[in-house]
Amino acid sequence: NVHPDGDKARRDGRHFLESYYKKPAALVEEDLVCQFGSPADILERIDGYVQLGVRTVIVRFASPDQLEQLEVCSKEILPRL
Repeated sequence: NVHPDGDKARRDGRHFLESYYKKPAALVEEDLVCQFGSPADILERIDGYVQLGVRTVIVRFASPDQLEQLEVCSKEILPRL
């Protein structure tokens, strides 16, 4: 989940995970690689994987507003990869 306010992104993402998976976000995050935060937070996490040799990243948004997430990701993250 991405938002200019990284704390809001984390709150919204964790809330979505708990609503969607019907269990605490912390348990879901143990099973999935989750990153919530500002565009800079997300890019830093992706860069860490790139440094390890990862060449393909799969993005799934943890938000009820998928279109908004896609727009932010398209404008703020994808051009910087």
